[in-house]
Amino acid sequence: ALLARLALAGGRVVPVERLIDDLFGESPPASARNALQVYVSHLRRRLSADAVRSTGAGYALGALAAGVDVDRFGQLVDAGIRLRRTGAEKSAVDRLSDALGLWRGEPLADLGEYEFARSAAVGLGELRAGAVEELAEAQLACGRHDVVVGSLMPLLAEYPFREGLRAAVMSALYRSGDRAQALAV
Repeated sequence: ALLARLALAGGRVVPVERLIDDLFGESPPASARNALQVYVSHLRRRLSADAVRSTGAGYALGALAAGVDVDRFGQLVDAGIRLRRTGAEKSAVDRLSDALGLWRGEPLADLGEYEFARSAAVGLGELRAGAVEELAEAQLACGRHDVVVGSLMPLLAEYPFREGLRAAVMSALYRSGDRAQALAV
């Protein structure tokens, strides 16, 4: 949980009090500060001595910060969106596909007992849904209607209220000649 919390901070320092709240909840034990130091020590032993930086105010990921998938995912999505805005749809498809290729199941699923993890998982799910919509639009712009239908139709059940996704699937069906299915969607 500590490693995940620090990874979600993107290399920024997380104050000790925030970590105690996130890891121990509203009623932390009196020994929470000591326990946090023990957790940091364990992480450093398991990963590397510079894995966790400490400052007077708190802790941050050290050398590991550059390798966090969530940050790479966000960077690729941002790059894909920027490319779409400039009309580079094929490159946008590549970046967004790379971003979604990093996705492996539900984020932070094994940390569901922690509020910070549940909250982050919702935010990451929204980021993923937005990336899927952007990818669909970029693929449509590249004339890949069949790809949109094949890969996104199943996601309509997962994201029933994402209008952009639904509109992309409808457009793909229509452009593929399946007007009846487009109307049904």
